[in-house]
Amino acid sequence: MALVICIMPYTCRRTWPDTDRDDYVIRCEGLDVGRVYRTQVPYGERWLWGIYINGHVPQVEGVPVAGLAPDLDAAAVQFKASYERMRAEAGPSKPQR
Repeated sequence: MALVICIMPYTCRRTWPDTDRDDYVIRCEGLDVGRVYRTQVPYGERWLWGIYINGHVPQVEGVPVAGLAPDLDAAAVQFKASYERMRAEAGPSKPQR
């Protein structure tokens, strides 16, 4: 399954390559920048997305770092909008260690 956000500069890979789980690591410019996966919540299945805040991507006040979406396409759109806003306000990412 391809993700909407798997267009340059975004790519994705399965978090658990040996399974069919709907769980992906999102990469941008060679860095792991987030994750999106299907999960069960009290009102049904949703897609949870999150941006990694671990030293190379600074958190920007007022910019969501995670969210729930009804489907994969909506999760991809939300992730991309939030991450790009964060990058624009905080500047470029620092190298991962």
